[in-house]
Amino acid sequence: MARKFRLDDEVLIVGNFDNSKNEIGDIGRIGEVEPDSYEGSLAYRVLVPGRSTSENWHAEQDLELITIKQAVMTDYKVAGTELPEVPDGTEYRAVNWNSIEPDTTFTGGYSKGKLISYGSKVYNDEVYILTDTRRYTGYNYYMIKESILLELERREKGEIIGYNLVKEEYREVAMKLATVPKFGSLDGSCDFKISSIAFDNIKAAGVLDLWFEPVYKKKETVIKDSQGREAKVYKNGLVVADGKLPIQDLEKIRDCVLFSTLTVGSNDWNVSLKSATFDIGCWKDVTLGDINLAIKAIESL
Repeated sequence: MARKFRLDDEVLIVGNFDNSKNEIGDIGRIGEVEPDSYEGSLAYRVLVPGRSTSENWHAEQDLELITIKQAVMTDYKVAGTELPEVPDGTEYRAVNWNSIEPDTTFTGGYSKGKLISYGSKVYNDEVYILTDTRRYTGYNYYMIKESILLELERREKGEIIGYNLVKEEYREVAMKLATVPKFGSLDGSCDFKISSIAFDNIKAAGVLDLWFEPVYKKKETVIKDSQGREAKVYKNGLVVADGKLPIQDLEKIRDCVLFSTLTVGSNDWNVSLKSATFDIGCWKDVTLGDINLAIKAIESL
């Protein structure tokens, strides 16, 4: 019979068929495996810090292998991966693909648009990403520290506000570790916020980066209408000029019929349907396409 686990595998205890002294939700490593000649079901001794070292045998169905999920940050060593926006002034080197060491050190002064990875090199014990624009066919590459790119990615993604579970099958055990009856923030943005009991307990249990992925605070989004006028998008509406226009009012405008009289927004703007466009307060000739664009942008948050 093929074995599901091996010595030193890190496992999560999801059942306790053999009444082990370990408990459901514990994480440990396999320290001993029953020989194949054993006539019963295959069992494993799981060593959990702080638990008994003798009465801790588990059947295969009690255990789940912990696979460390891919790092949240992008692996820029993979050729073809698009880099975050690299601002002018970022330190880089220049290198020929076949060179062991870069031949020049530069600081900024270039404008290359979107860059992608062409692989990586280790220089002075640091990982550098070889990069240039897509479809570059030469042999000389920009060479930027991976650590710099990861920091740029963090800034691009923004502030972490909470975490979401990666695998649904972890939910029941994770809630026990979190000591909460259910997951879900009040605003529905994530399973739990950073400033919460669940966050503190999950982090203390050592599974935050294994079972959960961060949820980032969405950056402010700006859209433009067909005439180039800007409006800021927030979770439930728009900020236009000096007032707010909730999505419910946008939907009313979208569904407006000829001769309807509407008053919308925080500034009580009057809406009138004029031919195939709308006048909304001082914004004239707003198209149905503009309204639908705004609704779609809000719903995407």
